[in-house]
Amino acid sequence: MRCVRCVFLVLGTLATMISIGLADSLPNNATMEEKAAFAVLEKHCARCHQDGQLKAGLLEAEKGFGHVLDLRRLWNDDKYVKKDDVTASLLLGNINVGGDSSWLEMPYDCGNDKACFPTAEEYEALENWLLKAAMQENLEPSRDTITMETEIELALSDLNSLPTHRHSDIRYLSLRVQHNDTKLNSKSLDEHKAALLKTLNVLSTNAAIFKHIKVDPYQILVRVQLPELGWSSKTWQLLEEVYPYGVSSQVDTALANLQRQTHTGVPIIRADWLAATATVSPLYYDVLGLPDSFQFLEKTLGVDSFSNIKNGQVARAGFQKSGVSANNRLIERHDLGTGFFWTSYDFAGNKSRQNLFNFPLGPIGALESYLAFEHDGGETIFTLPNGFHGYYLNTVD
Repeated sequence: MRCVRCVFLVLGTLATMISIGLADSLPNNATMEEKAAFAVLEKHCARCHQDGQLKAGLLEAEKGFGHVLDLRRLWNDDKYVKKDDVTASLLLGNINVGGDSSWLEMPYDCGNDKACFPTAEEYEALENWLLKAAMQENLEPSRDTITMETEIELALSDLNSLPTHRHSDIRYLSLRVQHNDTKLNSKSLDEHKAALLKTLNVLSTNAAIFKHIKVDPYQILVRVQLPELGWSSKTWQLLEEVYPYGVSSQVDTALANLQRQTHTGVPIIRADWLAATATVSPLYYDVLGLPDSFQFLEKTLGVDSFSNIKNGQVARAGFQKSGVSANNRLIERHDLGTGFFWTSYDFAGNKSRQNLFNFPLGPIGALESYLAFEHDGGETIFTLPNGFHGYYLNTVD
């Protein structure tokens, strides 16, 4: 029976899934306005709206808004920032300056304590940041709109610059859609590209980090030589079989030549589709070639958890309330040649042999049955050969 397919990558969405640096810290090239705005948001908003910095007792960000300190992402979030009129942005409109407005509630937890609310100067710092960002974005030069025909010609030109014996291994990922989106500035495009590179690295079985090589003057294409990711033509075919945007033409000689030389009907795939589709089940497991059972995953990675448990070669922590599972939970670390292998033992209940307080030592197979607990499944995070993380979800069988 095929095990449950899941991946819990931290990164979500092409732009949200993966970003440069930490979401709750300032970018290295932050402007003075960004630094001032960050200080205000960290002081007054992070405790309710920044994942990882929520106040005690708050398990989820208020109203599902958990990225208030990720300024670059926040600037491009049209729910909270109105770029064509930043002073009318929801981010500003909900702030109760000095606690003087009876109907404005942000920050949520200040109550009648007026000193808890942002000051007029702090509000102005947020407004200045938005105004400066809007001005900078408007100063950016306009970008040429790239057609699909041009994209194909650019890929063919790059392919023809390479040795012919490599052509069948070459594929392309495209950021053309993002390039043509006038709402995205150059910084956002850079973040999309970084997101794509991280996506490719978390789908790689190669020990080397995959790095981008400039392919075209617009930088809309990322060239992939399949062995660079530990992929084969069959791996790409997994993507091709479910890719909804493939095209064919009886008259486009550039497309025909590109398909013929790469030996594939879909030589170019959209980057946003790859990030949204190949990082979740079932495609995630198939692209990485992960086996259909936890036992074979261990064998593939060279982990013998039963032996490690018997010999005391594990690090563990048990929880009655984990914040992840509804019941008690045990997490366990094993050494791996590439780094680590963390796995969890998750239970459908807390009674009898599913109670860690009564049966804390390990699973059936590692211990005599009268000592063992009976778990129902687990989640695993392990290091890939390149140091990035791999993910696995399994039932007990």
